[in-house]
Amino acid sequence: MKKIPFDLSQLKKRIPKKLHKPIRLAGLIAVSCIAIYFVLVSTAAYTIYHLDKTNKYTTFVEKIFPYPAAIVNHEYIPLSRFRLEVAARQTYARVHGIDSSNSQTEQFVAIELTNRALYEQALQNNNIIVTDEDVDTKMKDIYTQIGNQDDLVTFLHQNYGDAIGIPEFRVWVKESLVEAAIQQQLLEHVHVSHILISLPSNPTNDQVEAARLKAVDIKSKITDPTKFSDIAKQFSEDVASRDKGGDLGVTVRGDDAPVFSADFQNALFTLPVKTISDPIRSTYGWHIIMISSRAGTIQESMKQYTNELRSSGVRTFIGK
Repeated sequence: MKKIPFDLSQLKKRIPKKLHKPIRLAGLIAVSCIAIYFVLVSTAAYTIYHLDKTNKYTTFVEKIFPYPAAIVNHEYIPLSRFRLEVAARQTYARVHGIDSSNSQTEQFVAIELTNRALYEQALQNNNIIVTDEDVDTKMKDIYTQIGNQDDLVTFLHQNYGDAIGIPEFRVWVKESLVEAAIQQQLLEHVHVSHILISLPSNPTNDQVEAARLKAVDIKSKITDPTKFSDIAKQFSEDVASRDKGGDLGVTVRGDDAPVFSADFQNALFTLPVKTISDPIRSTYGWHIIMISSRAGTIQESMKQYTNELRSSGVRTFIGK
């Protein structure tokens, strides 16, 4: 196919002379508008990021330009989202009499938003998705707990003012499910039960030894791991878990675990599944523990894993 050369001079000849001036004027107006827009955006950006200030001018420009509060692995966290979260947290602190400065609130929100983005990216990288259906199910549970949707709206308004409505709250719910999925699917986690033989504060050596011997005797009664729950209901002195057969639920490593002692936590992640431990000492007494299940491949605490995610790909511009 033969190419037809583009000749601007020929095009210009085809345009009536009476239109030349309006076209030039329109072009000038367009260039001027672009220049004004650039000046507005640049000036507001300097005020927001370098002077760390906001005013009516920057608030107006933020509505016409999507400034980022942070960049997380090439994903932008909008400044508008950051502002909304800060306003909600400040209202909550004021309502509940919590002493928190504006800078503290901004720093907290900046960390929270970047962490949430990192968690979602981590799930995506592992082909795990929190769906709208998952959020709907959780919302139904919340409605059941709090009353109904109108009750939730009232609760949100009372605690967070006008910043958070149902759409914003759904975002929070999804982000909480994402964080839960990190702990329940990626990090190594265990389902643990225990039997506690308690000790008083500042026990004597005789008291410590007597409690240990009692724990040893109780362990000898557990000849079948499936009977652990029954034995716990009968002998455990932990009133919080006794009626549940000693069930402490699912936990992960580190600060997120119900850490009774270093030996207790070490046993959580070294004891074979369905094996009954020897008595383990803590300040509360002697524990006999059983791991009913273990899953997850990342052998880190939530704090360690979060710090690892934050070590690269995070640029925070606001709330440093």
